[in-house]
Amino acid sequence: MGPLALLLIAPVAVVALLLLAALVQRHPAYGAFGSYIMVLLQWDFPVQLPVVTLGGNNIFFPDLVAIILTLVMLNNWRTLLRNLGWVTLPWALFALCISLGVVRGINEFGLGLAINEGRSLLLPLIATGWAMSIDWTDEKTRSVLIGPLQVVGWLLVVLAGYHALRYGLGTASSNFIDIDGVAQSGRVLMQNQALVLGIAALLALRQWDTTGDRRYLLTFVVFIGVVAVSQQRTVWSAVAAALGVLMLFGWPRLRRVLLLGAVVVVVTVLFAPSLPLVADIMKSFSDQTTYDARLASWAQLISQSVASGPVAVWFGQPFGSGYVRLEPNGLIATFSPHNWYLLLFLRTGLVGLIAYSTAGAYAILKLLSTQKSAAALSVLAAVMVFCWSYGFSWTFCIPAGWALATAYRAKRSTGNLESPLPVPLTSTLVVRK
Repeated sequence: MGPLALLLIAPVAVVALLLLAALVQRHPAYGAFGSYIMVLLQWDFPVQLPVVTLGGNNIFFPDLVAIILTLVMLNNWRTLLRNLGWVTLPWALFALCISLGVVRGINEFGLGLAINEGRSLLLPLIATGWAMSIDWTDEKTRSVLIGPLQVVGWLLVVLAGYHALRYGLGTASSNFIDIDGVAQSGRVLMQNQALVLGIAALLALRQWDTTGDRRYLLTFVVFIGVVAVSQQRTVWSAVAAALGVLMLFGWPRLRRVLLLGAVVVVVTVLFAPSLPLVADIMKSFSDQTTYDARLASWAQLISQSVASGPVAVWFGQPFGSGYVRLEPNGLIATFSPHNWYLLLFLRTGLVGLIAYSTAGAYAILKLLSTQKSAAALSVLAAVMVFCWSYGFSWTFCIPAGWALATAYRAKRSTGNLESPLPVPLTSTLVVRK
């Protein structure tokens, strides 16, 4: 795009972004749907096309969503600070570490490389910050969190069915090359899609528990079934951890349903192991090849960072430094390390990792001590487990941000980690009288 065209288009683009930000400010659900659009396209369109190119640098759809959410978050700064409380300090330190890493990367490697790597941390930070800047009431919870997640969840079910009919169910180790020459996983859903579906299932179960509407129970069963068929083992572990939280801290009726489901799963595995689907799932469950390769890669990346000196250890390497390492199969890998916590260490150092861990640990401890919301605690458990083998994707930052805001605003109560009142979902701002 030439300078003259840019000069003519820039005012129109700015006005358009401001209008969209005003729309999201008035109707946050649009921001939620904007964040979920890409999760629906990740499997079929893994290579994004740029919306516009400026000075040789591509701007993608998630970048535009991030700009809009940033404008809304800045406008909601009072609510954000009120929701965060003292945790504003570690979150601000974490954001500062990311910003410094991007600036250092731009200075050393140029804008393109620095921003390409920086997106993996910048986009989740912005989306989570926007979610934490919302004044979460029961109405906002239904319209921004529950409603969009249920819609996206059913769309993912349809998408998984389409993939299964066209390509087969696939396994954890199957893949193929599509018509564009891009390597595709043979599984019906990608990891981020499966986790979003898993979180939607958790919140559907909580909706059934608090409202008694059996449609939500059916939704939970269907969503969990598709998550199982997806054979995303990390998502299995994440959802299992979340369901464990609900069994420990949920209502008695919820525990009985989850216990019944666990019995059904165990009986199926024990007495029908020869069924093709059950056999494939058990084979995927026991396959540790990928994880062993990742462990070796993680050790290399840590050693490389430590060898780079104390600045890299404490503040991370500049964005754009890359993640080159030799995998056990003899191939050279350059993609991000499939471990969010290691990624934070590599790019924000111990300072950023400690700041992030402080904010996350405080949320967990606050929910446990105040006994406010088992739903929020289950979402955080799922995300934390998932991040051990993958990253904190911006596609599930809204439920994560809701859970964090719920934790930070929680006030002490008694009993189980839910209000006994028949509300659709525990609100961060509703205190039991």
